[in-house]
Amino acid sequence: MLFRFLPSRSAASLVATISTFLYLLAFSVAVLAAELPSHLPSNNLNGYDIGLPLDLGDTYEPSFAPFDSSYLGKRAVVIGPLENNRPSKLNLRPGEVACYQLKKTFSTDSQGSAANVRRIDLDTAEAALNSSAGAGIVARQDGRRLPVFLSANTCLQPYRVPGNDKADMAPPQLTLLISNSSQIGCPDMSMQDSPSIQKKTFDGGAVMFDMNITDDLFISVQAPNVSSSYDGLYFFELAASAQDYYHRYVNKDGQLLWLDSDASSALLVSKNLTTDADEAKQVMGEGMQYQFYIDNELYPRLHGIQHSTCGLQTNAQIYATPDGTGNLNQLVHMTMTTRGPGGFPKQQFFVTGLNDTTKYQGFIVKAPNANATAAKRDGEGIVGGGGTVFTSTAFDTVSGTSCKMVTDLEFCDDIQYAVPGNIEKFQGDSSLGQKYDDYAKEVYDNFEKALMQVQCEAPSTKMYSLRKNCDDCRRAYKKWLCTVVMPRCEDYSLDSPHSIVRNAGQPFPNGTRLPTEDLARYSAPAFNTSRNKFIDDEIAPGPYKELLPCDDLCYDVVQSCPAALQLACPLRHFREFNSSYATRDPENKEVRCNYPGEPRTRVSAAAGLAFNTAFLCGVVFLVMALLY
Repeated sequence: MLFRFLPSRSAASLVATISTFLYLLAFSVAVLAAELPSHLPSNNLNGYDIGLPLDLGDTYEPSFAPFDSSYLGKRAVVIGPLENNRPSKLNLRPGEVACYQLKKTFSTDSQGSAANVRRIDLDTAEAALNSSAGAGIVARQDGRRLPVFLSANTCLQPYRVPGNDKADMAPPQLTLLISNSSQIGCPDMSMQDSPSIQKKTFDGGAVMFDMNITDDLFISVQAPNVSSSYDGLYFFELAASAQDYYHRYVNKDGQLLWLDSDASSALLVSKNLTTDADEAKQVMGEGMQYQFYIDNELYPRLHGIQHSTCGLQTNAQIYATPDGTGNLNQLVHMTMTTRGPGGFPKQQFFVTGLNDTTKYQGFIVKAPNANATAAKRDGEGIVGGGGTVFTSTAFDTVSGTSCKMVTDLEFCDDIQYAVPGNIEKFQGDSSLGQKYDDYAKEVYDNFEKALMQVQCEAPSTKMYSLRKNCDDCRRAYKKWLCTVVMPRCEDYSLDSPHSIVRNAGQPFPNGTRLPTEDLARYSAPAFNTSRNKFIDDEIAPGPYKELLPCDDLCYDVVQSCPAALQLACPLRHFREFNSSYATRDPENKEVRCNYPGEPRTRVSAAAGLAFNTAFLCGVVFLVMALLY
């Protein structure tokens, strides 16, 4: 969609504006090229058709009330018209003010009743002067209050002049000013202390304001003055609605979860889209709901506009939409999945082509669903059409190559984290995961043969347990098996208090070894080999650190399977325990052990992932023979 701009008032101004835009575009391309891996193509800001910056030329000075020069000043412009749930888009130079008048009018239903509000008519002062309310639009004369939802997003903002490191990363924010006084008219910052004026500063490039009105409103968007450290214009869109906010920002953690990452890729998922088993199939059928955006903290471009949908679309280094569009969208593989605890629907984002040892911010935006909003269309736009932006989630990549992300496996379908790898032996994205998956399936097949010796189909009075059956045993064993066959890998150089060193005596895939002092420190058998021989023989990852599996995975197997299988786990006071398992954080503030689907992003304890504590009631004396 092209933005609509006011015409230039001078050719000279237009030439200057085009020059400014081309400089901005060239700088943006240069920054993006510098921050992406060398094998990736650089790209310009192709996610949003921004056109040319507006050249306002001479200041417009209307001569009609209430917008005379005594109220507007010398740097104000009157623009419009706005329509219900349709944004108005405009450029402002620093220090300029955009003015709107919102007339308190509405259309009646077929019976002429005022009960069903269908539309707000938003006209500029000029339109209000030259025309009266059209057919079906009548003024509200009974004094009843009309709800109005105002929202705005900053799409572009002045950028920091290259080389000026003393300037803040983002310029000052726009300000929304609202007056219900026809004597004041459109307010500006010099009037902000008046009791008749309400002020709302944009936060992260977004603002939301709702109120009930009985009189016309006068709305201003004020662009702040900026220092010489910045150059460029502000570009924003403003919308009003009688139903709900057109733009929305939700400040709530836990909407996007970081599962894990390696040196060049990361895996994130949305929160559960439903926890109702009856709705799960329907939600999966509806498909993906979120757009996904990424900002590189080394070269940030979203500071100051991180709560704005159009700001993300215009400036994000990498983003992808469900329909396969976006800037460098080929780096983001999005799918719907039910992996993880509970098996509930969620949207998954697997990102590749990232820089190593780098901090990122991930954002999801929920765009209006065409089917869900069809009933709300009234020819005036879509309620919530500006999208909903959620709080960002921090994630980072590591420096080494010993750990590689795996996901979407056929047998171990709950595994979604980095495992010990070897880039010299496994070049493809899926070959490493396939190697682990095949081995786990082979071990599980042997377990199934042992389980066949148990009377799984016997009546309940003859079963090995009144609470558990063989299906419970299979599920618990598979979850435990996949977790210990595929340990959760962390880079050797990572300072992690909850992981232990593995395979210290072996060379890295490139042939280098650890320093002599490190080899002496990790000479014990637990540190000098991997958890199981298969990893050393078939993968040969070199030194790495392992985040140990949670002990309740092991205890759940013992409680769910027949005693005849003679499966057991080390108790917490056993010497073997500290090199085999770890315990969960009771307050859920950090990841202390590995459990399939356990995110690195922490949420509140109340919203944390549930885990099985039934093992606390059991007593286990033996050590599980296989792969502990």
